[in-house]
Order: sequence, then structure tokens, then C-alpha cells
Amino acid sequence: MRRALRRWLLSDPNLGVAYVQLVGLTTVASHRAHWARRAAWLVILIGGCCLATFYMVIQVSLYLAGHVGVSVSPSSNTTTQLPAVTICVEQKYDFHNLLWLWRKYGPGGHMPGDADLQLLDHANLTLSYIWRHGGYKLDSLIKECLFGPGNSCEDKGSWLPVFTEYGLCYTYSGGYTRLDGHMYGLYIKMNYSGHPYGLPFQGFKVVVHDARSPAVVRINDGFLCPVKENKFGCFIMQSVEMK
Repeated sequence: MRRALRRWLLSDPNLGVAYVQLVGLTTVASHRAHWARRAAWLVILIGGCCLATFYMVIQVSLYLAGHVGVSVSPSSNTTTQLPAVTICVEQKYDFHNLLWLWRKYGPGGHMPGDADLQLLDHANLTLSYIWRHGGYKLDSLIKECLFGPGNSCEDKGSWLPVFTEYGLCYTYSGGYTRLDGHMYGLYIKMNYSGHPYGLPFQGFKVVVHDARSPAVVRINDGFLCPVKENKFGCFIMQSVEMK
């Protein structure tokens, strides 16, 4: 069958190997050429094919070895300073803290509803001292504070006590971010332990304001975290113009 196929290819010049015009191929296919000449051309052709194959393999290997990696990471050359957040309690005094002041400086007896005024009259205490020691402590007021994913508020900014018409309040400021979105904002979880005699909790007063604007001036611009069936909470996304 091979001989028949070879005779058929050689019978027509348009189909035969002579038409291919590859140097040496006609000599290898010709029976009239000496066997040594045919063998020499065969070795040359096979060697050329091997070298060409080897060169292509080398080029493909070099191409595959040169990895082209593209890494995309969000970055910003600007730092966005976040506004300050001030938190107050509608009820100025923590019952236990005010009771401690009354037992230490008061005239005795049960603590009245105007204990702060009587402490001012009888114990000669300043109003700032009563607010500072009778108000809510930061660790009992703020249960959790996060600034972006995995960062505590203290990693980016700081809490400072401030005095307003609501008594002792706390302002968080100094936070900054390089990324936009609600995931990179401020998350504050507030805490209220409840009144020992079951008096209803009046809620938190929260204001978001420019850090250069005093909290005592901006506190009435804030919002009240709602209270319902002993459960309270508020979620707000607010834009503040930073001058």
C-alpha cells in the first residue's frame, strides 16, 4: 500500500514531493539518487526539524516563564478627616455615681430628686465636679467602638470628656480614612445598664459635627437615639461640611 501511494504521488508533479520544492526532499524521495546522498539529506532534514522544534520549545518555555502579574489595590493620596461625634445621655447622672456623691458629701438621708442642687448648696462642690463624678463613665457608656474593619476607635482617634447642657458628654475626634464607603466609617455600640428602680431611660443625644466646632454649641443639632420596649438603637449616615 505504501508503494502504491508513493507511485501515485510521483506520477503527478502537482501532487509529488518534487512540487513541494523543499531542498533535499526530492533527493530523499528519489530512487535514482545514491543511497549515501539520500541518507545524508535525510539526516540533515531530520536534524533541521529537531533544531526547529527545540527552538520553538525554548521560546515557548521562555514566554511561559515570564509571568505577567497584575495586582490592583485601592489607594488614595488624600486622607479624609472624619467629623467628630459627641454622645450625651438625656439623664445627666448615673444613679450609682450620684448616690456615691450623696453619701460622701450630702447631708444624709435618702437621696432626693434634686441631689445635685443640694450638693451645690451644702457640700460647696462645683457643678463640673458633680457632673464629672456623678455622670456616666466612658467605659460604661460605650460598649464597642470600631473604626473601619478590624480597627478600634482608639487606633485612629481619641475620646475626650466635654460639658454641655446635658452634663458630662464624650466626644470622639481625630479619626481619618483613605477609603470611602460606610464600611470605613465609625461604628459605635452604646450601653445602658438600666435604672435600679425601673425609671424609664430617656435615650442618648448624639451629634455629628465639625471637630473645630465646640460640642456645647452643636449638641442641640444632634438626634435622639430612640427607645422602645427597653430596646434602643439608631443608625444614621450623615454628611457634614468640613470647613
